Amino acid sequence: MKLLAMKPSAAQGKVLLQFEDGTKLRVPYFLASDFSLHSDTELDDETFERLKKAAGEQSAKERAVRVLSMTNISKSGLRKRLRQKGESDEDAEKAVAWLDELHFLDDRRAGEAVVQTAAAKGYGKRRIREILREKGFEDPLREQLLDDLPPMNDAIDRIIRQKIKSENPEQKEIQRAIDALLRYGHEWQDIRAGLERFRSGLSLEEA
Repeated sequence: MKLLAMKPSAAQGKVLLQFEDGTKLRVPYFLASDFSLHSDTELDDETFERLKKAAGEQSAKERAVRVLSMTNISKSGLRKRLRQKGESDEDAEKAVAWLDELHFLDDRRAGEAVVQTAAAKGYGKRRIREILREKGFEDPLREQLLDDLPPMNDAIDRIIRQKIKSENPEQKEIQRAIDALLRYGHEWQDIRAGLERFRSGLSLEEA
């Protein structure tokens, strides 16, 4: 396979390779150097396949690092994200294994960070369970993380105070607060307890 052109890529630190069969590969400079590539290089079929394989593995590794730098995610969730972005199953698996060997992946540690962030935003257990599921955290770890979730009384009380402004709220005002708490994923029994705390606070102020 003949390499027709070798041009600097828009992606930093990479070069764009154009082959006679129409194949285009964007690879790091070090990979081009490893294969001793230059314009008009002739590659046999075996070497060409090794180059494509190496380019795919490197692409998956780089994408995995980018994903991990932006969000806390499980190993399973990272594999899924890489496949969704166009990486092959094999390359996605190798990228996750590579990061795991470097001790950059820890499902429990990542899950605890996800729960902490979601709880800080005021989300309830139901919504946090959905977030953990979306990020690929599976049972029994998902439920173990939720079991460690502290009471959300402060978050519930804050949302109620934001939604109920009057001292003698009408039912529609109370319903707005309930709807907001349900959207945040709080359980009904916790919402009801929050409303009781709110009513008790009003009674104490009157007394």
